[in-house]
Amino acid sequence: MPAKNKKILFRAWYLFIYWDLLISYVPYKLWKNKLFKSKHTFSDVALTDVLIITRLIEKVARNHFVSINCLRRCTVQKHILDSLGYPTQLVFGVKKQQDNLEAHCWLTFKNQIINDSLEETSTYVPLVNKDSEHKNVLKNLKNRR
Repeated sequence: MPAKNKKILFRAWYLFIYWDLLISYVPYKLWKNKLFKSKHTFSDVALTDVLIITRLIEKVARNHFVSINCLRRCTVQKHILDSLGYPTQLVFGVKKQQDNLEAHCWLTFKNQIINDSLEETSTYVPLVNKDSEHKNVLKNLKNRR
Protein backbone atom coordinates (compact mmCIF):
# COMPACT_ATOMS: atom_id res chain seq x y z
CA MET A 1 0.00 0.00 0.00
CA PRO A 2 1.40 3.42 -0.93
CA ALA A 3 2.52 5.68 1.93
CA LYS A 4 -0.10 8.26 0.89
CA ASN A 5 -2.89 5.72 1.48
CA LYS A 6 -1.43 4.65 4.83
CA LYS A 7 -1.40 8.28 5.90
CA ILE A 8 -5.08 8.62 4.94
CA LEU A 9 -5.96 5.46 6.90
CA PHE A 10 -4.14 6.69 10.01
CA ARG A 11 -5.67 10.14 9.72
CA ALA A 12 -9.17 8.68 9.30
CA TRP A 13 -8.69 6.48 12.38
CA TYR A 14 -7.79 9.52 14.49
CA LEU A 15 -10.51 11.72 12.97
CA PHE A 16 -13.28 9.21 13.77
CA ILE A 17 -12.37 9.58 17.43
CA TYR A 18 -12.09 13.37 17.12
CA TRP A 19 -15.45 13.80 15.36
CA ASP A 20 -17.21 11.31 17.63
CA LEU A 21 -16.14 13.29 20.69
CA LEU A 22 -17.00 16.61 19.04
CA ILE A 23 -20.47 15.49 17.94
CA SER A 24 -21.19 13.75 21.25
CA TYR A 25 -20.06 16.41 23.70
CA VAL A 26 -19.73 19.81 22.03
CA PRO A 27 -22.77 21.92 21.04
CA TYR A 28 -23.47 21.91 17.30
CA LYS A 29 -23.14 25.68 17.00
CA LEU A 30 -19.47 25.41 18.04
CA TRP A 31 -18.45 22.86 15.37
CA LYS A 32 -20.90 23.34 12.49
CA ASN A 33 -18.61 25.79 10.65
CA LYS A 34 -15.92 23.09 10.41
CA LEU A 35 -18.27 21.14 8.15
CA PHE A 36 -18.93 23.87 5.64
CA LYS A 37 -15.57 25.61 5.17
CA SER A 38 -13.21 24.54 2.42
CA LYS A 39 -9.70 25.97 2.39
CA HIS A 40 -8.62 25.28 -1.17
CA THR A 41 -9.88 23.28 -4.11
CA PHE A 42 -8.50 21.75 -7.26
CA SER A 43 -10.65 22.06 -10.36
CA ASP A 44 -9.11 19.20 -12.31
CA VAL A 45 -9.70 16.44 -9.78
CA ALA A 46 -10.97 13.15 -11.13
CA LEU A 47 -13.90 11.39 -9.50
CA THR A 48 -11.82 8.20 -9.33
CA ASP A 49 -9.30 9.88 -6.99
CA VAL A 50 -12.10 10.93 -4.65
CA LEU A 51 -13.67 7.46 -4.71
CA ILE A 52 -10.36 5.77 -3.83
CA ILE A 53 -9.97 7.99 -0.76
CA THR A 54 -13.61 7.54 0.21
CA ARG A 55 -13.28 3.74 0.04
CA LEU A 56 -10.17 3.82 2.22
CA ILE A 57 -12.05 5.81 4.86
CA GLU A 58 -15.00 3.40 4.61
CA LYS A 59 -12.64 0.52 5.48
CA VAL A 60 -11.51 2.38 8.60
CA ALA A 61 -15.14 3.06 9.56
CA ARG A 62 -16.05 -0.63 9.30
CA ASN A 63 -13.17 -1.62 11.58
CA HIS A 64 -13.19 1.17 14.15
CA PHE A 65 -14.14 0.83 17.81
CA VAL A 66 -16.12 4.08 17.67
CA SER A 67 -19.76 3.62 16.72
CA ILE A 68 -20.00 5.07 13.22
CA ASN A 69 -23.21 6.50 11.82
CA CYS A 70 -23.78 8.45 8.60
CA LEU A 71 -22.94 11.81 10.21
CA ARG A 72 -19.62 10.64 11.63
CA ARG A 73 -18.74 8.90 8.36
CA CYS A 74 -19.52 12.01 6.33
CA THR A 75 -17.71 14.42 8.65
CA VAL A 76 -14.49 12.41 8.53
CA GLN A 77 -14.66 11.93 4.78
CA LYS A 78 -15.48 15.59 4.18
CA HIS A 79 -12.73 16.71 6.56
CA ILE A 80 -10.09 14.65 4.76
CA LEU A 81 -11.28 15.25 1.19
CA ASP A 82 -11.68 19.00 1.68
CA SER A 83 -8.24 19.26 3.29
CA LEU A 84 -6.77 17.52 0.23
CA GLY A 85 -8.46 20.04 -2.07
CA TYR A 86 -11.37 17.88 -3.19
CA PRO A 87 -14.48 20.00 -2.60
CA THR A 88 -17.40 17.93 -1.35
CA GLN A 89 -20.93 18.84 -0.38
CA LEU A 90 -22.62 17.43 2.69
CA VAL A 91 -26.27 16.66 1.97
CA PHE A 92 -28.87 16.09 4.68
CA GLY A 93 -32.12 14.38 3.80
CA VAL A 94 -35.29 13.42 5.63
CA LYS A 95 -38.11 10.96 5.10
CA LYS A 96 -41.26 10.06 6.95
CA GLN A 97 -41.34 6.43 8.03
CA GLN A 98 -44.73 5.60 9.56
CA ASP A 99 -45.08 8.35 12.19
CA ASN A 100 -41.37 9.04 12.56
CA LEU A 101 -39.18 11.52 10.74
CA GLU A 102 -35.86 9.91 9.79
CA ALA A 103 -32.70 11.72 8.72
CA HIS A 104 -29.66 10.65 6.75
CA CYS A 105 -26.61 12.36 5.25
CA TRP A 106 -24.23 11.66 2.41
CA LEU A 107 -21.49 13.37 0.42
CA THR A 108 -21.45 14.49 -3.17
CA PHE A 109 -18.57 15.51 -5.38
CA LYS A 110 -19.38 17.34 -8.62
CA ASN A 111 -23.03 16.35 -8.08
CA GLN A 112 -22.14 12.63 -7.82
CA ILE A 113 -22.92 10.69 -4.65
CA ILE A 114 -19.59 9.33 -3.42
CA ASN A 115 -20.26 7.50 -0.16
CA ASP A 116 -23.72 6.02 -0.43
CA SER A 117 -26.02 4.37 -2.92
CA LEU A 118 -28.58 6.08 -5.09
CA GLU A 119 -31.13 3.51 -3.90
CA GLU A 120 -30.66 4.65 -0.29
CA THR A 121 -30.40 8.39 -0.84
CA SER A 122 -33.34 8.55 -3.26
CA THR A 123 -35.68 7.62 -0.41
CA TYR A 124 -34.83 10.92 1.34
CA VAL A 125 -35.78 14.48 0.46
CA PRO A 126 -32.73 16.76 0.67
CA LEU A 127 -33.10 19.60 3.15
CA VAL A 128 -32.97 23.18 2.00
CA ASN A 129 -29.68 25.02 1.90
CA LYS A 130 -29.19 28.69 1.18
CA ASP A 131 -28.99 28.07 -2.58
CA SER A 132 -32.01 25.74 -2.87
CA GLU A 133 -35.44 26.67 -4.02
CA HIS A 134 -37.73 26.40 -0.99
CA LYS A 135 -40.84 25.79 -3.08
CA ASN A 136 -39.42 22.69 -4.77
CA VAL A 137 -38.34 21.12 -1.49
CA LEU A 138 -41.70 21.78 0.13
CA LYS A 139 -43.43 20.34 -2.93
CA ASN A 140 -41.30 17.18 -2.69
CA LEU A 141 -42.07 16.79 1.01
CA LYS A 142 -45.80 17.08 0.33
CA ASN A 143 -45.61 14.44 -2.40
CA ARG A 144 -43.86 11.91 -0.12
CA ARG A 145 -46.74 11.48 2.35
